Amino acid sequence: MDKLLTISQGEVALEVASLSSFLSHLGLIMPLINALPNVTFFVKNSDARYQLANEHLAKRCKVGHLKHILGKRAEEVFHYDLGLGYTKQDLCVMHKKQRISNQLELHSYQSGILGWCLTTKVPITDQNHSVVGVAGISVDLQDEKLIRPNINAKLSRVNDYIEQHFDKVLKVQYLANLAELSISQLDRQFKSVFQMTPIQLIQKKRLQYAIELLEKDLSITEISSRCGYTDHSAFTRKFKQLTTMTPSQFKKQCIGF
Repeated sequence: MDKLLTISQGEVALEVASLSSFLSHLGLIMPLINALPNVTFFVKNSDARYQLANEHLAKRCKVGHLKHILGKRAEEVFHYDLGLGYTKQDLCVMHKKQRISNQLELHSYQSGILGWCLTTKVPITDQNHSVVGVAGISVDLQDEKLIRPNINAKLSRVNDYIEQHFDKVLKVQYLANLAELSISQLDRQFKSVFQMTPIQLIQKKRLQYAIELLEKDLSITEISSRCGYTDHSAFTRKFKQLTTMTPSQFKKQCIGF
């Protein structure tokens, strides 16, 4: 029997008998997925071409029917530059066999403006562990009526900077200057959209990266340094605060070594 959506902490891919059988199983629950508001769901093949999608994706892309999406890549459906970024991400997930979880992204809404989403993508493998596709889901963080393009553009600059420099020492004042906002304004706008402050986002990125590094043969001191901490004891305290375990305990219990 195929594994459908049962991914444990240690698993990074969906293992299925075949992509076609996986799609047939999913077809049975698509009416439920289509009923979810502000959620985009899709499955693509190993060439990053849509094989299955929900109706919300058709609305987001401003096409009349899903048949105009199936068989195409994202750059053929969305604005080219935006879609090309999605395709590159799909191929990276499949090539590395490494999922992304709750990644903040700007997506195109039905009106054509950009709004924030949380995106998760998982590689799909067959029983020989060969990659046969990718499944993804994006959850809108903003009601389309409440999207403010000017604020989103400012927050995007901050998010992009954090994405590229979370492993460095970051000052909130610098991030606020980058967004042309005060620190309190930046915190307020971040929390209104992302339900977290910039500092919390930095901690989230560092934690995700730390968990990746814990799978490698690295010392806790080396991992803390790579995650932007100058003091490994501070890293251990923060890791335990967020996970209830020290890095060493997490490595032993959740990763197995």
